[in-house]
Amino acid sequence: MLCVLESQAATHESVFPRETVSRSHELALALQTAPAQPRYRKLVLGTGSGDLHVRSAPKDSLPLLGHIELTVPKLEDAKLFWMEGLGCDETYNASTRELWAHLGPSQVRFKEGSSSTSWPGEIRIWVEDIRSVADMLNMLGRTLDTKIVEEMREARTGGEYAALLHDPGLKNKIEASEAPGGWSAALRQIPIGLSAQAKKKNALAISDAVVHLPTRTQIQGVARFYDHYIGSAITKKYAVYEAQALMDICIIHFAPGAKLHQTLTYKADKRYTVPSSLSSVCIYMKDHGQFHLAYAKCKTSDLLSIECSKKSWEEIESQKEFLITGVMDPQDHSMVLRLPHILSSLAAAFKPPGAKGGLVTMAKWDCPWIYTTSTPNYTKALMRHVDPGGKVFAMRVLTRDQCTPCQVPGFFLKDMSLIRSKMDGDDSNSLQRRILVDNNPVSCVLHPSGSVLVRDWLGDAEEDQELERLQKLLEALLQDSQGDYAARLAQMTRGFQSWRTRLKALGELLEKTPPSEADGLRSIFRDVSRECNDMKRELLGAAP
Repeated sequence: MLCVLESQAATHESVFPRETVSRSHELALALQTAPAQPRYRKLVLGTGSGDLHVRSAPKDSLPLLGHIELTVPKLEDAKLFWMEGLGCDETYNASTRELWAHLGPSQVRFKEGSSSTSWPGEIRIWVEDIRSVADMLNMLGRTLDTKIVEEMREARTGGEYAALLHDPGLKNKIEASEAPGGWSAALRQIPIGLSAQAKKKNALAISDAVVHLPTRTQIQGVARFYDHYIGSAITKKYAVYEAQALMDICIIHFAPGAKLHQTLTYKADKRYTVPSSLSSVCIYMKDHGQFHLAYAKCKTSDLLSIECSKKSWEEIESQKEFLITGVMDPQDHSMVLRLPHILSSLAAAFKPPGAKGGLVTMAKWDCPWIYTTSTPNYTKALMRHVDPGGKVFAMRVLTRDQCTPCQVPGFFLKDMSLIRSKMDGDDSNSLQRRILVDNNPVSCVLHPSGSVLVRDWLGDAEEDQELERLQKLLEALLQDSQGDYAARLAQMTRGFQSWRTRLKALGELLEKTPPSEADGLRSIFRDVSRECNDMKRELLGAAP
């Protein structure tokens, strides 16, 4: 059997007067003497706060708010604040001379330099024990003769209270609060991808990175930037000013795993002055297609950094990240905020549940192949993670170069006749023994009788059963004594005839001569996308 796999993959007031909470044990005493009301207990558990971070992230959220980079006067002071005070795990990258503070799957990364950089707002983090944070940072403040603990606040998502903090250089504000009750264990189970190995530390995650901007016009530009260039899930919040509804908050959502809904929040604050020297932020794209599209749009708008603008797409694809100079409004191409963004691909960082066992099973089958629409360089880099040493797929890998481009640009078909096996001989029905496994109906157009459609893996479903379902299906196909796997697949798949008919119509749509004007081309793209999603809903019961 030949199995071909696709690799695509509100404001808050202080609870107590500031002078009564300079030390955490004083606050604890105040809490013990306060009446135990049901609402307070809910807030401690995180169930009654109404904060969006205790709810699941919306569909189309990005996979991860990766890291924030800061330049600080002294790495040693940053280490004392973040590792000793907040309880982050640490890594020192000798090659880049960077100190990394790990907060679950994310990091804050530091370089030492005379020109400090600032995050234009607040970095909000979850810890397991806020009391130890308050104790340690009160002591550190006295040691450094610096006011680090500025204010105690009502917690947003859980715990007794939150602490508004300044880093030792007084350049950045951090709000630390406890994660909702009982969530610590689940947060520690989130795959950490490119970070160090997980350890049981007090710091659990970055929950929100808040950016302040002086005008609501800038917030509108921010929303257009993330919608156009990044393609992420966005929440827009409006307020009425002078009988007119204007956007004053824009929220970008991230979904690294269960119990962690991260956000990047832009807020209008006319009193705020944006610092002149800003840090940078790294965000991850959900798949290779989104990464490539973001690169193409940023390159067209001259958003790439000078270094990245000199590199070819193949180099960017191999490095799996690129740097843009800031947030640009695509409407008038004005720079809204010079906050550098590192856009990264997380395609090889997370593997779906059952991936390892699935590869072991495939190694027993007859010559499994990888057939992908990705470029050769990207595929080569990916295979180092998927099949180190080539024990399963060996040299049986086909890439975009072996795909058939459609008339409509950007779409590729997979030609199964290119796959050979020593078992074929002169058998004219050899294609009946080939099964294409793919998450994109477009790829299946040339092989409608022998294609298995699967759901997307986006790295955010811990109990995903798709590989287990696929394995059972393929093993059932192998029971056909005649080797006519395509015929058996048709018998076992409900709605298979409709699937074949719709694939034929999809192929005809893709072979139409595309219009030259942009609006017409966008209309075809929408039609193809809509049809693919409808086909997935019909065959799988869900889309994508």
